[in-house]
Amino acid sequence: MSDLLEALTNSRRAEPKRIEPRFSRRTKRVSVTVYIDELPIDVSVSIKSLDRAIDRVCSFADGSGPLEMLFEELLHARQKYGHIIDGVKQSRGRPSRFEELSYDLQYAAAWTYSFIRHQWKRPTEHRHPLLQRAESTFFKWLQEEKLVDGWDTAKRSWQIRFLTAFLLGNAYADERKCHGLADLLAELVKFQADSFYRTYIQPKLKHVESRVQNKPELLDSLCNAYLRKVVHPRISEASFQAH
Repeated sequence: MSDLLEALTNSRRAEPKRIEPRFSRRTKRVSVTVYIDELPIDVSVSIKSLDRAIDRVCSFADGSGPLEMLFEELLHARQKYGHIIDGVKQSRGRPSRFEELSYDLQYAAAWTYSFIRHQWKRPTEHRHPLLQRAESTFFKWLQEEKLVDGWDTAKRSWQIRFLTAFLLGNAYADERKCHGLADLLAELVKFQADSFYRTYIQPKLKHVESRVQNKPELLDSLCNAYLRKVVHPRISEASFQAH
């Protein structure tokens, strides 16, 4: 009996299985599922209204809870079905894992870049605590690689791009390795800031900035899954390794 009770308890603790967004060609509507106290709730919107729905939910989401879950599921639906909204042809079948990873990297890069740029307007001691921790780990790496001088003399815009690349590269290290994707940066002197910006930050930056314009306080916290993955404390210092 005790084993049964333990199994039931553990099953309650386990997060419910995520349900992928769906699109009906008959109704032209996108449906997503979020969980409230383990109860699945379906939300359906016209695909033509998907972008407006994302804007609306973003204006209320504060980085946690059902609204944040809904925001992230709507974003994922935009990833899967955006080609329909944009009128772009797509090959048959689901997007490849590599395409999904590229999408995630671009959104994570845009959010991280915007987050760091916003936070760096403040004195170091007033920045988000987890960003301070990430910066401390990063500076230790610079010291180990004897790259502090190059960092100190670099332009601020270059520094923000480099730190974004460093954090992004480590947060997605397993995914990059799985897909054979090269490091996002190599040695400090070889880092192509403009190329990194065009490839990873710029594609989703306008979308991120529109969210922030509606709700500037989003950049005061780890308001979404992308930022939490890049700057979350579960990323141990041991995972920040030299490239």
